[in-house]
Amino acid sequence: MLPDDSHSLFTHLRRAYRAASKEYRARLKDFDLTPRQASALSFIGRNPGQGVRALAGAIDIDLPTCSVLVTRLEGRGFVTRAADPDDRRRTRLELTPAAVDILAATSEARRAADAALADVLGPDGTAFRELLDRVVRQLRTDAVEAERTADQTA
Repeated sequence: MLPDDSHSLFTHLRRAYRAASKEYRARLKDFDLTPRQASALSFIGRNPGQGVRALAGAIDIDLPTCSVLVTRLEGRGFVTRAADPDDRRRTRLELTPAAVDILAATSEARRAADAALADVLGPDGTAFRELLDRVVRQLRTDAVEAERTADQTA
């Protein structure tokens, strides 16, 4: 018989993430953007000239996935790539005027989605955010340590 995972923290985190993501996706629907695409545009807007590697780290995705994401945004006329004059192997990412125009509206969609979550959490919102940050930091630290240990024993 399979174990009942309905009380697992992972299950609850996944459900909460999916519900919050659905809320944000609904707010982005009119812009035909995914939350990941909106996050990418936001990062590039705040960090013009950064490359794909920096973007991938900022939005927590792997490099191949990020490269595909940038290609899609470029195809839609939201992002341009230019060779870095100091290192021709690097590509610098910039927003187009079309992306700048849409970014204000998508930023408002993000704020509205955040406000909806804050309303649900009430006064516990700050503590909840701090707990989530602690979970992420610790799990990343554990993953780095496990990788280091595996490299030492290999």
